[in-house]
Amino acid sequence: MSRPDFYILNDSSDKHSHDYAQIFLPLAHNVEFFCNNITHTIKPNQMAFIPPNTEHICLCQNPVLIINIPTDMIKPADIVNLGRQRIFPIKGTLINLIEIIKDEIAQNTTGSTLKYLFYYLYDKLIEQHVAISLSYIHQHYDEDIRVADLAKMENYNISYYNEWFKAQTGLSPWAYVRQVRLEKAAELLINSQYTVLEIALQVGYQNPASFTRAFGKHYGTTPNEYRKARRKGQ
Repeated sequence: MSRPDFYILNDSSDKHSHDYAQIFLPLAHNVEFFCNNITHTIKPNQMAFIPPNTEHICLCQNPVLIINIPTDMIKPADIVNLGRQRIFPIKGTLINLIEIIKDEIAQNTTGSTLKYLFYYLYDKLIEQHVAISLSYIHQHYDEDIRVADLAKMENYNISYYNEWFKAQTGLSPWAYVRQVRLEKAAELLINSQYTVLEIALQVGYQNPASFTRAFGKHYGTTPNEYRKARRKGQ
């Protein structure tokens, strides 16, 4: 595949992977997809990015636009950064662009017009969402992260950075760091043999009790129970 392509999926898919990336864009209602043993929900004001060669299942009860992005369109660093976050808010110039794409699809437009819009969509996605401090969090979530250092990376003062960060992600910097740590912990609970204590340390928690408390608040269960339930379902 040398150029972007697309189709609309109205039903669930089997687990699969492919050598190109995909963007999932709900057309009206929430859509779920399963990736790395985690179920993600995409809202109509969001889009999802699936990196190349990543096993996933689209759990579609509602129609979703799936855009296939050729690998040669994507820089390796972009694949890493976009793949870590998975789900992105549709904001700024993307709002109008998405509406144009939906209108074109509703009118059964094909050919160069849509392909140009897909190129533009991907460029804007990169422009808006691959921020230095976000990349740093995903690479160093297991370390002591200070908001002041994150703000400096973006050349913002702390107050403005907090506002900017929440506009980008919907969360405060600390809440986002906590979410990244807990999602990584969930993956390790399912896919590794590490103990809960070892996983807590690997994702940046020095106090196992704090980790268990945070995990329970985020997932509604203990790490051990989460591991048992997920492995039983495999």
